[in-house]
Amino acid sequence: MRNLFELIKTTVIGGFFGLLPIIAIIFIVSESLDVIGMATTPIANNLPVKKLGGTEIAQILSFLILLGFCFTVGALFQTRSGERATRWIGEHVFDRIPGYNVLRGLSASFAGEDDTTRFSPAAVDLYGSGVFSIAFIVEELKDGGFMVFVPITPTPSLGTLYYAPPERIRHLDVPLATALNCILQWGVGSSQLIDSASLPLRSPTK
Repeated sequence: MRNLFELIKTTVIGGFFGLLPIIAIIFIVSESLDVIGMATTPIANNLPVKKLGGTEIAQILSFLILLGFCFTVGALFQTRSGERATRWIGEHVFDRIPGYNVLRGLSASFAGEDDTTRFSPAAVDLYGSGVFSIAFIVEELKDGGFMVFVPITPTPSLGTLYYAPPERIRHLDVPLATALNCILQWGVGSSQLIDSASLPLRSPTK
């Protein structure tokens, strides 16, 4: 009974903290639309058309303005100064938010941006026992080893960091979204991950 209680408690807490980044994004978008809506409502009231496709013109204008603002900011971040500012903000603010890097990697994966050195899926044999864990490569180190993040199922934004030598790593040739979906579904779809391993999932012979 105690083990069951601990499992439920851990799962609930993990789910709560895993949802925090998503809730924050939804809150920011919602509040942004409300603020922009205060400016677009007077404009929409003077237009001959009040609704389009069942949606109020003020809401459509707010959404378009928010998209335009995001596009402008994104364009600024493409400049050299913007890249430096983005890097500084990421290191000192966003990287400290639980789950942010996972969500950023997932967004990059959906956008088709290949990044083989940051949060790329891998299988790691942590203890040389031949039992592999699904992980994400955070960084390749100068000595050839890897810092890997081993997530908790089914909350991939929570987990533990490990250092692993290269012989314990098997790169998985699947998109980040595929690996995350497998973790979220308690391992359903694992065969695709295993089949994509760069080397067989066997520990090196001692």
